[in-house]
Amino acid sequence: MDRVEVSILIVNWNTRELVCECLRSVYDHACGLVFEVIVVDNASTDGSCECIEKAFAPVKLIRSPENLGFARGNNLAARHASGNLLLLLNPDAVLRSDSIKTLVAYARAHADGGAWGGVCELPNGTVDPGCRQVPPSLKHTFRSLLGLTARRVMHLDRSEAFEGPVPVLSGAYMMVRTEIWRRVGGFDEAFTLYAEETDLCYRIQKTGCDIYMTGQSRILHNTGSGNPYDPKRMLYQTRGVMQFYRKHFTGMQATCAAVMIWLHSFERIVGSWVLMPWLGQVRCVCLRKRMSLVWRHPGWWWQGWLGQKL
Repeated sequence: MDRVEVSILIVNWNTRELVCECLRSVYDHACGLVFEVIVVDNASTDGSCECIEKAFAPVKLIRSPENLGFARGNNLAARHASGNLLLLLNPDAVLRSDSIKTLVAYARAHADGGAWGGVCELPNGTVDPGCRQVPPSLKHTFRSLLGLTARRVMHLDRSEAFEGPVPVLSGAYMMVRTEIWRRVGGFDEAFTLYAEETDLCYRIQKTGCDIYMTGQSRILHNTGSGNPYDPKRMLYQTRGVMQFYRKHFTGMQATCAAVMIWLHSFERIVGSWVLMPWLGQVRCVCLRKRMSLVWRHPGWWWQGWLGQKL
């Protein structure tokens, strides 16, 4: 029997229809590769496990008695993997023809890399900007406070013609060399939600390996299932960013970043009132709602995930 080249890791929680569609795309488009699929189910109650066992017998299904979250779930899946490469794949992702084979070929051609990724496209045909990210830094946070980052981040090249080193990939579609994954210890489980891949990419680069992305490998990412204006979502994102600052920056630098983040939230709320005649009432109300918890409760995110739960 040929050695497994790619271990595809999927962490699922109550996304039965989406995860089954994801798995169908894997088995439709990964033919020609020697691969295995490992699904960690985080105590789903929607029949996900039963559906997977019935329709996808080859899948290694690991039933967790509790919701481990994204980082712990992937770490558990990786411990059961035997491939030379680990492909982290969200359950709401759908592979397209040749997407995974293109990514594997790109990884082979750039063997000096520690991780490789492709482009995630949203259901409306636009590119998910999260597939190529800018890591947190004091400069970036200050520019964000001045309103100078949004356009720059949105216009980073994510076209089919792009390929090359990037600082951060999306955890929704990221391939990592197994040896590097084990060297850095996988995901830091202190990141309960958000910025896990930022921290992982940062630590991979510290080993001397580059992070690569190719626009030739593209998948569908049904990330639109969440509400982008949910205040809890923004709160969790801010906790993730602050967890990164607390881990990789000095205490003074992290405090400066936290102050700028709080000022940015206040600025957005005030701006939504001022710009309402031009932006419209609905959009401005949604913006205020999104930033409300970050602005009103800095103690809930100031220390990152320390002492905080979902």
